[in-house]
Amino acid sequence: MLKLLKYLHGSALVAKFQRACGLFLIEAAHQNGNWVHPPREMPLIDAEAPHQFARLRCGNGHVITNEQDSNSNNKHKENGYSVGVSARPQYEVRNRLLYFLFLVSAGLGHEVFYITFPPCLHWNLDPFLCRRLVNIWTMVMYIGQALKDVLKLPRPLSPPVVKLEKRVDAEYGLPSTHVMATTAIFFTLLLSAPSRVQVRPMQHPETRGFPAKLLLLSLGGDSSLAHSPGTRPFQFEVGLLVAVVLSVLVCLSRLYTGMHSALDVICGALISATLMLVTYPYWETFDRLQLTSPLSPVGALVLALFLSYTYPELDHYTTTRGDTTTILGVGAGCSVGYWVNERLGETFEPQGVLPVPLPALTLGGLALGSARFVVGVVALVATRQIMKTASLWMLCSWYGVSVKDIDARRRKEIEVPYKFTTYTSIGLVHSILVNRLFIVLGLL
Repeated sequence: MLKLLKYLHGSALVAKFQRACGLFLIEAAHQNGNWVHPPREMPLIDAEAPHQFARLRCGNGHVITNEQDSNSNNKHKENGYSVGVSARPQYEVRNRLLYFLFLVSAGLGHEVFYITFPPCLHWNLDPFLCRRLVNIWTMVMYIGQALKDVLKLPRPLSPPVVKLEKRVDAEYGLPSTHVMATTAIFFTLLLSAPSRVQVRPMQHPETRGFPAKLLLLSLGGDSSLAHSPGTRPFQFEVGLLVAVVLSVLVCLSRLYTGMHSALDVICGALISATLMLVTYPYWETFDRLQLTSPLSPVGALVLALFLSYTYPELDHYTTTRGDTTTILGVGAGCSVGYWVNERLGETFEPQGVLPVPLPALTLGGLALGSARFVVGVVALVATRQIMKTASLWMLCSWYGVSVKDIDARRRKEIEVPYKFTTYTSIGLVHSILVNRLFIVLGLL
């Protein structure tokens, strides 16, 4: 068993998978530990710009020396001098279809996906589904991030692996939080959606309540819809297939990008599945307490702050503590926001008989939904910029350091409160203010 685990965690398996998918490390001449660029005529893609097909002029005689620290991070020198940006060995793509497929799949675990998909559900479909996703996402991401820094298992070595991403180089590898988060999101949506939506539009009976009409109009349908014999329930089998396919693509993309070993990916999926299995019976109970308990907002903020400040310490800086604080801040802000909406009696959730039917999309409905999405994202980005600037200025002034001092901003006493304040505010604006802004602008 130990031998199997070592094999699954090894870099050779990742490199083998990359080569099978048409991603090759350029095996240049290797002299005394130095990598020499291959000939000029060899078409290469710059490893520092993995999302572009950049042609490099090789054959300039330069020599890149690659060294690695304990976490597979490259240190290098070019012609004996240190270079400002980490240069990895070049690589060649022989299958562009898989290259783009796996880069897009990897994007499902990036911040852009997190700040667009759940809010889009809230603004255009059902805030309940967004709330459920945020709750599960916060839980699995915190546990995954903390496990990385407790276990301290390195990422695959480069070489022999080609690494297409660089932001998280300093982080440890096991488990893959990309896999944990996306698996949790897809399967939470699969388990939660059937009780909320139906896949076919209703015919003509009456649907009560402004939020339900709002839901239907947001998708371009008639607001006077309700149950009819012709309506089909949510097709669980189709949803299961989609969730499995997307989860597998994300898993494979983490191998393809060279950021995780097979063991990282397998453990990430298993941990996420275990957490969902253990907590599933209590989802409804937690929802009820989150919305109705008078202690809910205080508990959410205090717990998130406590977990942020007690996050496992490392002997070097990584982005994990800051990212985890960001996640906890968003989760706490959304939790407080949904509690406030419940107290105000305006949750913007479908009212009346559930599940609510999904009407056919129209150009008008799509345009309206797109407008809400754009306005919502602009509001969140503006909130982020304002709160980040203000909190950083206040904290840096308090501690007597420059806002431009990157090292100072990474100090725990500055990084944790500024990120927590910023992203808690984003969660509050997303859950409380954006829908009310839509009403003011006539988008609801």
